[in-house]
Amino acid sequence: MKTFVLTVLLALLMPIASQAQVVNGDFEDLNDTLAADWYTGDFGAGLKTSYVQSGTYAFAVWNWYYYSKGFAVNGETQGSQFGQMPGSGTPSTEKALRLTGYYYYDTTGTDTNNDSALITVSYRLWDATNSRYDTVAFGITYLLPTAGSSPVAFSMPINDLSAGVNPDTVLIYIQSSLNGFCDANGSGNCLYLYVDDLKLESTTGAVDIMGQFSQLQLHPNPTSNIVSIKAANDDTECRLYNIAGALVHTATLSQGDNHIDVSTYPAGIYVVEISEQGQVLGREKLVKQ
Repeated sequence: MKTFVLTVLLALLMPIASQAQVVNGDFEDLNDTLAADWYTGDFGAGLKTSYVQSGTYAFAVWNWYYYSKGFAVNGETQGSQFGQMPGSGTPSTEKALRLTGYYYYDTTGTDTNNDSALITVSYRLWDATNSRYDTVAFGITYLLPTAGSSPVAFSMPINDLSAGVNPDTVLIYIQSSLNGFCDANGSGNCLYLYVDDLKLESTTGAVDIMGQFSQLQLHPNPTSNIVSIKAANDDTECRLYNIAGALVHTATLSQGDNHIDVSTYPAGIYVVEISEQGQVLGREKLVKQ
């Protein structure tokens, strides 16, 4: 089966991505009943068998006691240290291009049902002179409510803040909401964020973006509802990202012309990219009116 993947493109030259490990990013390695190599605090986080992308478990964080946010960080820092997280994170000497994974965000059980969860990635370097961590790369994504019964993919760009400076640690932080409150008539728990199969994609080279743009045709473009995409093979997977790098749509294409409905998405610029077995074949901006 040949797979086409679309990703966001934010520069004139974009690195080719390869997979780098997030320690226990699939959450299948257990420490008693918790995910090994992750620190969660005492409430509002844990392993779940719901909304799993692969394997047996997904990881969940949620608001508890109506307003207290659930959180998790990679590494096994002690709770008493968490204020500055000196022991959290895992060793890393290479910056990644993006964090990818799958998520499901259930906002039922709230008064407003319009909150978002978040994930951040910080590449850090210890400054021994000033006894502090300096952030040398950073990414953040806000995860909106999902529909249906299956997790959806996301892709979060990581911005290099100090070119040429290598980190010593990567810290991944997951939080259940920004400022949400559970329904006062409910159980006190709400805003469940499930994540699974987290991966860091590292840079290994560069491709000519302009050349790639010329190989993918979308029509009509701009569009307010339907866009047509031609696929060379059956069973190709398409993904549409907004300009912030969040995955907003996936579809399986057949050989020939395919039609995708984008009428429900906000007006703005989106990016479509298709690739086959890891090799980028085409990339184009889509303007949604």
